[in-house]
Amino acid sequence: MKQSLSIPARLSELSVLRAAILDFIGEDLDEKNKGRVILAIDEAVSNVIVHGYAYDESKMIDIEMESDPDSFIFIVSDSAKEYNPLESVSPDIERYHEDGQSSGLGVDIYRRIMKTRYERSSNGGNRLILVKEKKNEN
Repeated sequence: MKQSLSIPARLSELSVLRAAILDFIGEDLDEKNKGRVILAIDEAVSNVIVHGYAYDESKMIDIEMESDPDSFIFIVSDSAKEYNPLESVSPDIERYHEDGQSSGLGVDIYRRIMKTRYERSSNGGNRLILVKEKKNEN
């Protein structure tokens, strides 16, 4: 099963994305893991809006959703300048607030929740592939 969604780079569109993800997942994950998937994809798309596109609402973000018997696959594609989030250093959670940081946890969040891979798009831009196994985890 496959489904695609394109949204403008507008934070208000995240509610549309969340609803589409919930509908796509259906009953294949428990509520806790549904929430984790939504959080992970939300963080990835938010990062594109804020950092990749600098809130340029004329830009689009494409989200492909695929389901196979064992997993869900979400591919977030953009046309922003090349940036591999998997090369970023995970923040030191213990010192996070002490150092006055107010952002930077999003990449760490989705890397912990889902298997994550980055690809440079052949036509420019970025592709972030996030995979969630269907077996429920605690």
